[in-house]
Amino acid sequence: RGMITTFNRLGLDVAGRDLAGIRKWFAEQDADAYLQKVFDLAGLDYAVMTNNPFLPEEAQYLDQPDLPRPECLKHALRIDPLLVAWPDAVKVMAGQGYDVQADGGGGTLENVRRFLVDWSKKIDPVYFAASLGPDFAYPAASLQTEVINHAIMPAAEELGLPFAMMIGVRKAVNPGLGDGGDAVGVADMTAVMNLCSRYPDAKFLVTVLSRVNQHELAVLARKFGNLHLFGCWWFCNNPSIIDEMNRQRLELLGTAFTCQHSDARVLDQLIYKWHHTRGLMADVMADKFADLFNAGWRPTVEEITRDVRAIFGGSFSEFLAK
Repeated sequence: RGMITTFNRLGLDVAGRDLAGIRKWFAEQDADAYLQKVFDLAGLDYAVMTNNPFLPEEAQYLDQPDLPRPECLKHALRIDPLLVAWPDAVKVMAGQGYDVQADGGGGTLENVRRFLVDWSKKIDPVYFAASLGPDFAYPAASLQTEVINHAIMPAAEELGLPFAMMIGVRKAVNPGLGDGGDAVGVADMTAVMNLCSRYPDAKFLVTVLSRVNQHELAVLARKFGNLHLFGCWWFCNNPSIIDEMNRQRLELLGTAFTCQHSDARVLDQLIYKWHHTRGLMADVMADKFADLFNAGWRPTVEEITRDVRAIFGGSFSEFLAK
């Protein structure tokens, strides 16, 4: 359905099943003009890219301060390797001139903090981001916890950046499918609770992959003002689950959450994902305002506009500005 929606929104005829003609149209597009067209159709102010300084093919471009970047694209600093592939992360950081050791000894953790601060000064990220498995635990008797406590969180607090965690992916359960071989696992939300409790002045952005975890996470967001929920990630990006998750969030959190995130590997995905989300959320919000109306409240156009804007990015902006 996403492809059909995208083609139709772009004004391309799908009824004729002319794949060659569609490919020809795409080949003729100017990259900059097409980027703007996609953002206009998606109704987006901007998108945040997850840029990974641990990947040489990305780092070589991120390390060029004068390289032009469209204003509609902002950075996030991807830090997964520090938590899920430590030996590889050590090699990369050492290759970039940082004195780090595989056992975490010496000045390793301080130099990891410096690595994060240095890269943040280069790309000005909106947040740190990491995709974590369902077995993510905090605190634990592990180097992972030490990296969080003595490198990631000190850097995040120094820079005033949130730490975004996407939790629950089981990597490569079927290696034969390549990148498509990942699956979902139920995570322990105690890790999120403990982080929010230990670092009350820090900010955490969280989305979880398992439907099972959604209610507990929403309750945690009621208890911790430094926790902001966002999106319907990956296997939760199904109409029935999007509807359920966001009704639940509205009932528990009001409008203090972000109903969806782009999570797009391909630019064109922005078109259908946000078009579909708006349709789903229109039904959800209409029902909630109808509940208020039936209870005796008469919402104004301004109040409706405010609340819709809040769940589509307004609450996120307010959270960042805290």
